[in-house]
Amino acid sequence: MRPDLQYSKVRGILLTLILFGLFFYILDVSKLLSQIQKTNIVIYLIGLILFSSVYPLTAFRWKRLCSVNYDVGFRDCLKIISISYGLNKILPFNSGDIVRSKIMERYVHVESHGDVLGLVAVERLSDIAVLTVFSTVPALFIFSGSLGIDNLLLLPAMAVVTGFYLVRSKSSKLREIVKLLPEIKFLKYKKIFLDAIEGFNRLDSRYYAETVLLTFIRWIFDILSLYVLAASIGISFGFWSAALLTCVMSLVSSMPITPSGAGAAELSGTALMTALGYDPAVGGALVLLQRSFGVAFMGIVGLMVINYEGVSIQGFR
Repeated sequence: MRPDLQYSKVRGILLTLILFGLFFYILDVSKLLSQIQKTNIVIYLIGLILFSSVYPLTAFRWKRLCSVNYDVGFRDCLKIISISYGLNKILPFNSGDIVRSKIMERYVHVESHGDVLGLVAVERLSDIAVLTVFSTVPALFIFSGSLGIDNLLLLPAMAVVTGFYLVRSKSSKLREIVKLLPEIKFLKYKKIFLDAIEGFNRLDSRYYAETVLLTFIRWIFDILSLYVLAASIGISFGFWSAALLTCVMSLVSSMPITPSGAGAAELSGTALMTALGYDPAVGGALVLLQRSFGVAFMGIVGLMVINYEGVSIQGFR
């Protein structure tokens, strides 16, 4: 492993330990464990079933996006998404998304890795757009009178709209900017970016609308799973509060702070629960149970599919 990658890995592990240390330091651990022990297993499993629906929905979304250039079967898309999401949980920097084209090569001939990266960009931008809506609506009603957070949440919405506009309408200028970027030895990132812009623009507008619709449905099931999960430990939790918590934790998890946002997502989720008026230990319990879905379950599913398909994780490092 190159020294810079080794340093990045060590830094990520240390930061994760520090954040988790802070998380458990500010909570009453005995009260936290007591709250988790109250979990109703039947209701928990119902929440897990709802959360599991994310896989077929996301696989179908990926199949529709790929249909422009690739003929990939639904079962293969399900495997691709399972491996990609699993790698996102166990490797840093959302590596599963970055290497999705390499995963696809097991099931279909990939002419351009950057082209697939462009489709991943559409997928991720639609996720951010939908999460922004789901977080802005409850925040306007919950915090508008005290924190003024509604103004801040307009920023990611503007960023998404601007990103779509630049890539879609100003692609030639964007290509010129990419070409002016400095070369990096052993990394042909400029070609990947240029191919990604091309792949992004190759989609017909109806695919954007279809992608956003499927993304809304996908995140509704994710939010409902958290709503049910709260009920499993006896927390009275509204749908919009569940939506806000889901969005905040998902957005923090997607940032390249630590692998899968470990520590950062737990702290931000618990802070939000405290702001909503819940005891920190109660909020922390719900956050940890949610992470048992969003990290542990997805990581295990990914590893199971990787093992079944005979994929080597070392090939993606």
